[in-house]
Amino acid sequence: MSNPSQVTAPRPTVSDYGLVRRLLRPPHSRLDMGFIEQYMKRADIEKYRVSWVEYGIDTGDGGFTLASYSISTSLKAYVTEYVYLTLTDQAGSRRYTPMRFPDMMVDNYLAAGGDLKTWQYIGARNIVNDAVRALIQEGFQLAGSDFNRAGTVEFLPENPVFETTIMANPFMQGIRRILREYEQDMGKAKIKRVIFISLGRSGTHDIPDFHAVIELYRPGDEGYPQGQATEGVQTQRR
Repeated sequence: MSNPSQVTAPRPTVSDYGLVRRLLRPPHSRLDMGFIEQYMKRADIEKYRVSWVEYGIDTGDGGFTLASYSISTSLKAYVTEYVYLTLTDQAGSRRYTPMRFPDMMVDNYLAAGGDLKTWQYIGARNIVNDAVRALIQEGFQLAGSDFNRAGTVEFLPENPVFETTIMANPFMQGIRRILREYEQDMGKAKIKRVIFISLGRSGTHDIPDFHAVIELYRPGDEGYPQGQATEGVQTQRR
């Protein structure tokens, strides 16, 4: 159920572009979201774990699925499964739709009944985009960690490489665009931290699976916008 009254300015919707949203997996279909749930409150996870719903965005001509994503409005989270809005990842590549991904994310979250003012987590699961994978590899290297081994690296806004490297990527810039263009609707949210996750190489995987988690915070939350931890990179090995 959408919440158009939450947005103070006109916003594009998937239907404006002739796209169709369809349900892929209904509520209570257990989705493996452990990579992002580990950063949430345990009480919320236990209460709302089965609240994830998976959707797809299709071309209106019956062509193919441009994007799939999972949402839990109870956990205030949106996870991109995959997105193919352009023919290639190269700048200037032919687009399958003129709709921009940040606007699609906002419309998707609202259509699921989400509240932009409390939206807290943005994730990407099993990342295949070459540019984002390269960013995650670089992030691990900057943190002095091996992306071929299972583990995580965390970047905070005060880290010197946060702007020059971590945010210098189309996916991350898209999230920043949401925070900028929907600033009031998002409750003046900012990025609290960016977490890259590697599942490491295994006997059946020559290359590691990567996930990403972006956590948001707002005025009144601890550390906003000052008082964050002085250490800009944290690593965890599992």
